[in-house]
Amino acid sequence: MKKLFNILHTMIYKLTKPFLLMGFVLFAFSACQLDELPDNYQPEFAFPLAQVSFKMKDALTQFKDSSILFIDSEGLIHLKYAGDVLTKTTEDVFASINAALGQDIPIPLDMDTTALPATFPNGLNVERMDLKTGTFYYILQSKNPLPVHAEITVLSLVKDGVPLTYSVDVAAWESGGPVTATNLLFPTDLNGYSIVPNDDGEIVVAKNIVDSNGDPVNLELQAVVMQNLAYSYAEGYLGNFGYDQGRDTIDIDFFDSWVQGNVYFQDPKITILFENSFGIPTRSIINVFQVQTVTGEVLPLESDFVTEGIDFPYPSFDEKGEVKRLAFEFNKDNSNIAEILGAGPIALDYDVDALTNPDNDTSITGFVTDSSYYKVQVQVDLPLYGKVLDFLARDTFELHVASLENALEGELKIVTNNEIPLGAAIQGYFIDEQGAKLDSLFDAPADVIAPAEVDSEGLPQSAKQQSTFVTLDSDKLSAMKAASKLVITASFFTSEQGSVPAKITNTQSLSIRMGMRMTVQK
Repeated sequence: MKKLFNILHTMIYKLTKPFLLMGFVLFAFSACQLDELPDNYQPEFAFPLAQVSFKMKDALTQFKDSSILFIDSEGLIHLKYAGDVLTKTTEDVFASINAALGQDIPIPLDMDTTALPATFPNGLNVERMDLKTGTFYYILQSKNPLPVHAEITVLSLVKDGVPLTYSVDVAAWESGGPVTATNLLFPTDLNGYSIVPNDDGEIVVAKNIVDSNGDPVNLELQAVVMQNLAYSYAEGYLGNFGYDQGRDTIDIDFFDSWVQGNVYFQDPKITILFENSFGIPTRSIINVFQVQTVTGEVLPLESDFVTEGIDFPYPSFDEKGEVKRLAFEFNKDNSNIAEILGAGPIALDYDVDALTNPDNDTSITGFVTDSSYYKVQVQVDLPLYGKVLDFLARDTFELHVASLENALEGELKIVTNNEIPLGAAIQGYFIDEQGAKLDSLFDAPADVIAPAEVDSEGLPQSAKQQSTFVTLDSDKLSAMKAASKLVITASFFTSEQGSVPAKITNTQSLSIRMGMRMTVQK
């Protein structure tokens, strides 16, 4: 949908409407009973055609997708475009922990104290992990002729400050296969337990296995297994990880009907909205941030914040569960946004990733929960405050003109009273079924709508009135008779021919009065 152009084309349509009405008016005159009048009688009629007006706020109500329109506290109209909301959760962090710890892998207890392998990638050093699901079981197999007693303590797996401990008796072996003692059928539920590695980052299991005489023994199999781990919380130095958000494009349809001309937005903005509940330092990595223009150019956004990145806000340990938000704004003071958004943008192409612990400071202890996430969204804000010169738009209207056989010549008068600091030079072309141009409405484009003059703040001081006359001679009427379409071009410009920044607000209005004088032949 042509969002701003729906407003501008409303202005065009108000001016086109007389020509759509004209056929019906002339048809009415051609149908009059003129048989009793002299053959050379050529009556002249003058009549009003229409009087219309609208406020900008009323024109806005026609939009089905009003979410892109925003009226600020001063009444200034903004066009806003937004990209997709890109979200990352703790799934990737916990997946790295699981990969390091292993799943469903028996860990042999060959030593009195065994450190489980826990080499994490990207410098990940976990100090504590709270489990919400998981199971733990042991397997002991003995061929010792004496009964065996085993004490197994998982020093790094604690609940309420108490390590997970098993006290297991294994019967004496007599013959055949080994005697097995296991809790495989009823493993320990690890919900509520925490994994707390030692100072060396190891997960430690201690065992003491002795026979009935108190002598240490090694069994045929002595192992433990952790299975189906899922975490509700983790803290520590949680690594230097990059998160790929993917590439996205925001389509900007402001220039859908653009033909030529220049637009300069006085204060455009591109805003990156961050939401973050990860308790970890995180920084944006901007791989691509560029504008595609209506002329085919690709213009990169240039800023120190593009090259250096933007730091996400993040909650402290005292703010667990809270979501921190930041709206970072690229504006004309910290980037080249005015230049690239004034060059006819049709799309914003961007790829913004995230990097945790970007400075590799291992002294920083962070945290994540199973509900932690971060979101990134990019928005483009084009306030209707700026300068326009020769901004040419084109639209086509069906022209269903009834019989004009009795029309000889005429004149159309258009009077506009404009509070909007946006004027328009109008030209129209009568087009036949084959697409050939038969004639034009004016000899040259006419300034039908004069822009209101503005003060130093860009606000109109008073309405501007303009009167325009359209001569409908026999050639033009012949073209209208043969035409099936009317193509209207409108070249828009702000006050003083686009040299002064102007503001378009929701209270500004435009009124148009139209009248016609027509001579008909019996």
